[in-house]
Amino acid sequence: MGLLWSLVAIAEIILFIYCIIDIIGKAKSTGWKVLWVIVVLVFPVLGAIVYILAGKNS
Repeated sequence: MGLLWSLVAIAEIILFIYCIIDIIGKAKSTGWKVLWVIVVLVFPVLGAIVYILAGKNS
């Protein structure tokens, strides 16, 4: 069971890092970037999923 949780934690970290890099690299306004970074920082898993589903294409 420990291996499963380790893999979940690694996947979460990779998703978090991917979202932060993608947000910072966008040619959007600073306010848009700050808002999404805060959402992803406060709600790491849920915020990253919402960003990928809603914010990535906006």
